[in-house]
Amino acid sequence: MARRSWRRRAKGARPRLLGPSGARIELAAGRDYVLGRGRDCDIILDDLLSSRHHARLSVATRIAIRDLESRNGTFVDDARIEEETPLAHGSRIRVGASVYLLSTAAAGADAVADTGTVALEQMTLGSGIDEGILRSVRDERSHGGLAGQLDAFGLVDILQGLLQAGRGGTLHVALPSGHARVEVRRGEVHDASCGDARGLDALVALAREKVGVFWLAEGEQECERTIREPTGRLLYVLCRSLE
Repeated sequence: MARRSWRRRAKGARPRLLGPSGARIELAAGRDYVLGRGRDCDIILDDLLSSRHHARLSVATRIAIRDLESRNGTFVDDARIEEETPLAHGSRIRVGASVYLLSTAAAGADAVADTGTVALEQMTLGSGIDEGILRSVRDERSHGGLAGQLDAFGLVDILQGLLQAGRGGTLHVALPSGHARVEVRRGEVHDASCGDARGLDALVALAREKVGVFWLAEGEQECERTIREPTGRLLYVLCRSLE
């Protein structure tokens, strides 16, 4: 039986790309979108790890993406693609260090990528995350909307949105195994801890985690600096650690 198109599966919905900072890019049917750093691209990425013309997203009977012989590749759900690849609701697309989720749900039903309190409310009690932490984060408003689940956005995605928005503070992550943190100051990652690991090793370990809750405690107080890699290089190292 032929696969139903996204239009039939989500009648009345308009597909969109969702970014970790809450950005929503509406996609029109019957169009192709080129993603990359080039100023002539349809979706321009402020991302040194993306190529000038990195990937092409096609919105037709089906939605699919093709890599345009980019330097660092295009990934769908953490797998590097070699040919045009169909996408579904919730597909995770990585172009350079820029990550988006595809939503074909009706407007207002974007919980698949909501980084605010909706995502937190959907955490199940069987997730292994401490229930007291879940309750306190749901009730806490100091995270400024930057809070959610790791199964929607991983560490690379979160850092990308945080750094591009110029926000700083302590990114807390509650894991089944305990608590981790990342210190971000003035557009750079200064320190991290995850279990017994510290610095870059802690970041790599945290990037591989799939289950957890994150939230931002904003602030610019001084902290020890154990990580000195430039932002672009750091995101590249973390992306490579996931391959």
